[in-house]
Amino acid sequence: MNKTSGLGMIEVLVALTVASLGIAMHSALFTQFQFHHASTRNHRLAWRLAEQKFDDLKDFTQLQSSVDFDFNDIQNNSGGKQINGSTLLPAGPIDKRWTGTNTVNFNLSWQVENGYWQNNQLTYLNQTNLQASPDQKRITITVSWFEAEALKQISVQGIVAGLSPLSEILLYRPQNDSASTPPTLRQRTNSDPNSIPLTLDDLSSISTEVKQLATEKATQIRAETYDTQGHVLKQTLFLTVACQCQFAGNGYQKTTAYARWDNEEKSLIPQTGDNVIKTQGCAVDETTGQCSLQTNTLCERCCSDHHDPKNSVLDSNGHRYCDPDNGILDRCYDPFRRSTDYFNGQHVHYNKQNQIVSSGNYLESCRFRSINGSFEVYQDWHRLDMTLLPWQWLQSNLNHYQVWLKETLATVVNNCDSFWGQVHPGDSNSQIQWPDKQKSLQSLSQAWPLQSGENLLLSARGLYLDYMNAETLTAFKQMLTQNKNTIHQLPFYEFSLGEFAPYCEANHSGWCSSSASNIDVGSGFQESPNGLSPGMLLAKAYIDSDLTIRFSLKNNNFGLIPFGSAREFSGLSSVDEEQNTAEFKLQIVKP
Repeated sequence: MNKTSGLGMIEVLVALTVASLGIAMHSALFTQFQFHHASTRNHRLAWRLAEQKFDDLKDFTQLQSSVDFDFNDIQNNSGGKQINGSTLLPAGPIDKRWTGTNTVNFNLSWQVENGYWQNNQLTYLNQTNLQASPDQKRITITVSWFEAEALKQISVQGIVAGLSPLSEILLYRPQNDSASTPPTLRQRTNSDPNSIPLTLDDLSSISTEVKQLATEKATQIRAETYDTQGHVLKQTLFLTVACQCQFAGNGYQKTTAYARWDNEEKSLIPQTGDNVIKTQGCAVDETTGQCSLQTNTLCERCCSDHHDPKNSVLDSNGHRYCDPDNGILDRCYDPFRRSTDYFNGQHVHYNKQNQIVSSGNYLESCRFRSINGSFEVYQDWHRLDMTLLPWQWLQSNLNHYQVWLKETLATVVNNCDSFWGQVHPGDSNSQIQWPDKQKSLQSLSQAWPLQSGENLLLSARGLYLDYMNAETLTAFKQMLTQNKNTIHQLPFYEFSLGEFAPYCEANHSGWCSSSASNIDVGSGFQESPNGLSPGMLLAKAYIDSDLTIRFSLKNNNFGLIPFGSAREFSGLSSVDEEQNTAEFKLQIVKP
């Protein structure tokens, strides 16, 4: 058992499916709920309260300490974060701040069993003297209320491991399930054929694996950093999902998870959000058009959390979370969004008709990051640049590509007081001297020759860079000046984008050819009329002029969801639908 405090930098990923992060539902009640809207609303709120308390209990600060809340403080009807010496979400009647306008009175309780691994068997005992801390705690949370003079209740059971929070395993299980094997921590190697290892300094290399999870309508992106011997130093796991949501009043929800610069560790440390009262949403059931009962989905978390607090909401230090009008961007969900897309510190939301709405249904997309063993809604993706490269050229000339990446990232650090979306190489109005991509990539400065009947596989490469505030950029700037081995610590991600785009749409999004009669471009067998795989070119007929292949993709979260799901969120012109384009020149030569 790890006895370290929660102040370390270790990031450990857990081999869990997305479905493992949910809370089981009482399926026998489902049909009844559909016909009784009030009862449906009560059950949905009860599940949300149970989930919020579970998140509260697993977010302890240390195993044993003098802090307000540590692992051993998790006891029957006891434990959780504190505000001014009082538990934020205590046992007993639920404060109306958690339930909003709902008139029903809810009651919260939980029971804790201590689990110990002995002789490869997990045993739950009441004893606490076997060792300083149990290996894990099994927690049964119950939320009850009266409805039509009858007592109703739901129960959920979950496990919090007795590890340092930064190495913590969080497992949700149905109450009738039992733990049969210990949680497993493991390192994984990258198996994505489109992933390339990038070496941008003398200390480490980085690779990023992309996997589309069609059943969850989500994308998994896993980044790994290796030392010079190939040992995994760090693993970071993200999920991206797009959802149909509905406004659901106000209540306690989490602010955005983000990265904070730690001057002692000289590194960016991921931080979970705070529970504050703010606007919240619910995931919409596609059949009923109402709030879904399934609280164990990514979309439920996305819809409920992805709202900035108003600029009047302050943290425990009296600071605002998000107020772009006054230059406060550090804890906005989308620091890269135009300031005109904010109102009162909150980013606006759009419906399917591209209208800004504050009630009813709206569209949302979220990026999750694994922090402390649990997925948290994190600050949005932001693409810094995009490039089309022949796969065979990339394999043979990787060093040229790496040089350009390193120079581009260093340019951001050395030329920005704070990095946000208006700073990127494609901005024609930028005063920043960006590295010359054509010069860096050398042999790609001329049109690529193809003979009729030949194929060429293009790889669409995306460079993403997270928001960094002035303090972070100043620290990186000093480190770059003193030591060149700093680039790997920047919050950047480089990976293949080809499978996210459709065959050329009416608005020229996706994979497009300037002359389909002379050259075909594929986007995948299911979606491309020519059956070619994504980025595969086929020269068909000679033409006495250069041809252009264009690849266009949405800039932020909506660009990184599985293509099949993306069709549900297409055709809009809001900021969430903005896209940019990469081009590749080629010529068809005579045999």
